Amino acid sequence: MSDQPEGPSELGALGELYGALYMLTADTSDVAGYTQVLSNAFGTAFPPGMLQVTRTRSLGDRATGRPGKATVLTIHGETRELELRAATRGQVEAEIRHVVRGVVISRRTVTVDVWLQALAEELRTQADRAASSREALRRLLGG
Repeated sequence: MSDQPEGPSELGALGELYGALYMLTADTSDVAGYTQVLSNAFGTAFPPGMLQVTRTRSLGDRATGRPGKATVLTIHGETRELELRAATRGQVEAEIRHVVRGVVISRRTVTVDVWLQALAEELRTQADRAASSREALRRLLGG
């Protein structure tokens, strides 16, 4: 028997976020792994269009209807884009781009750990925005 409780963490969604981010730091060599974890853990949490996955499909993938291998993962934030892409020798390259009105102003290659911290900030910003929107709607409806 385990001393750990089953079910959701006492920390709620934030605890789940940090748990998923911890799992991502365990293997920094596979964009497909990041894609799977982010899609499964946060797929419904991301607003539409925020998570973009670019896949490369082989002839075999096309013939069998498989989606192909994830090669680029992009998170579109309000003022920045976070991108992971497959590099040579199975490594992952991470980049953070500063974006203003759809135009990339700057780009910076970072470590995967820095990228994960930026992802956590983006998700926290989204959660705060959603919470304030819910509160404003509740006040408007007199609840």
